Amino acid sequence: MTRGSEHLAATNNSVSIIGIDCATQSNKVGLALGSVSNGILSIEKARKVAKNESAANVVSNWIKEQGNVKTLIALDSPLGWPVKLGEELIGHMAGASLSTDAHQMFRRRTDFFIKEKAGKQSLDVGADRIARTAHAALMLIDELTDQLGTTIPLAWSAELVDPISAIEVYPAVTLKSCQLLPATSYKKEISKERSWIFDGLSQLMNVSEMDKELVIVDDDILDAVVCVLAGYHFIRAESEGPRTKQERALAEKEGWIWARMPR
Repeated sequence: MTRGSEHLAATNNSVSIIGIDCATQSNKVGLALGSVSNGILSIEKARKVAKNESAANVVSNWIKEQGNVKTLIALDSPLGWPVKLGEELIGHMAGASLSTDAHQMFRRRTDFFIKEKAGKQSLDVGADRIARTAHAALMLIDELTDQLGTTIPLAWSAELVDPISAIEVYPAVTLKSCQLLPATSYKKEISKERSWIFDGLSQLMNVSEMDKELVIVDDDILDAVVCVLAGYHFIRAESEGPRTKQERALAEKEGWIWARMPR
């Protein structure tokens, strides 16, 4: 038994994990529901949000259906902004110079960490369109809080001390850590890479309830499933988090990408 499975058996024998591939438009949001029982991860449902449907409604219904089982929500979206960005702009006047380097201003500590450890550059939430996705993700968490009548704090350890908690994940790094990230993009309209990824994922989790075609035709659904896998790594204590008190304090402001690192 691995260290991760020992930890899981001791703390989170039964857990629900909801993967959300976030987007600014609700009908672009990918959702996946996974369950962990006796250390085994199974995908129960995977789908897109339908037209005129609310992602929050779908997710809240899934959570309610699980009863008293702890739930971890794994979102493919930044959940915070760089501290340096706020510090630089709070007193800035139009036309004035900036004293902070662009990378330091627009990237979070976790973005540098992911680049260093995994060789992948996450999008700059301070400069890229991903900022709108981050806004939508935070609004989704707020809607879920209202619908479920409970707070949804960020999780910082595999023990999942809260009934419902959330983490930020990065599907590409999770795939890379499992040696399932293809050399060419899997985001194309018709992608044999997605079929290959699905076959690889089927060796890591139970996907018998899933329609493989859904994943082959829709990368958003695939990313949602990979978000579930990232959440599974988190509750197995396999993801790398902040390493110092200072880094943890910064992460509480900026957010942190939880991912098992490629070996």
